[in-house]
Amino acid sequence: MIVQEIMTTDVSFVTADTTIEDAVGIMRKEKVQTMPVVGPDRLFVGMFTVRLFLKKALPGYIRSGDLPDVRFAPDLPQFHETLNKMRTAAVSTVMDANHPTVVAENSSLECAALLINPKRRIRSVPVVDAANRLIGLVTGWDIIKELYR
Repeated sequence: MIVQEIMTTDVSFVTADTTIEDAVGIMRKEKVQTMPVVGPDRLFVGMFTVRLFLKKALPGYIRSGDLPDVRFAPDLPQFHETLNKMRTAAVSTVMDANHPTVVAENSSLECAALLINPKRRIRSVPVVDAANRLIGLVTGWDIIKELYR
C-alpha cells in the first residue's frame, strides 16, 4: 500500500507568521495536535505541535528531566505567564523545521516507521510533491483504517 492510497488530502495548515493563539484555535476546532506550516505556494516549511509549544514554555530543568516530580516546581506562575506571552508569537518560533516528510509514492511502511520512531515522537507525516508542496498528511489512524477496510 502506498501513501497516496491512505493520505488525507483535505489538510488544514498555517503559515509561519500565524500566531500561536490562532494556530491553537484551528487545532482545537479540528481536534488535532499537529499543524503543517507552509510558505508561499504551499511549500512545506515545518510542523507546529502542541508538544513543541509546551516544551518551549516549560522551564529548562523540567525539559531536561532534572526534576521528575514537577509538583514541587517553583515556577508554576511563571509557566502560566510564559504560555500567555507566547500566544502572540509566530508558530515559526516553535515549529519543527526538520520534520520528516514523504511523497505520495512512498510505502505506508515508511510512514509507520517514522510514526513509531522514539527519537522523533511525531504524530503525523506531511506528504509533499516533488516541489515540496504540501499535498496531504498521514497519521497512524490512516494506516490502521486502511488495514481494516
